[in-house]
Amino acid sequence: MLAHEACVAMQVNEVQPGQVVVTDAPTNTKKNVEFGTCIWTTGIKMHPLVGKLAKTLPQGLRLPCSPPLPLT
Repeated sequence: MLAHEACVAMQVNEVQPGQVVVTDAPTNTKKNVEFGTCIWTTGIKMHPLVGKLAKTLPQGLRLPCSPPLPLT
C-alpha cells in the first residue's frame, strides 16, 4: 500500500539513503522519516494555497493523504 504524508513545521537536518533526519520545530525534537521517494521543495515563500491551508491547521499537524496524490 502506498502512503503519502506532508510534513509541516519541520526543518531538514540531513538526507540519508532511505530516510531524512528532521527537527520538529514546535517541540524541537529530532526524528528520522523513512521514505521511498522524497519530493522536497523549498523557496523564499510558500505557495499561496499552502499558506492558506497551513493557517487552518494546528501547528505541526501532518496531512494524511490517500493514493493517488496527484501532482500538478
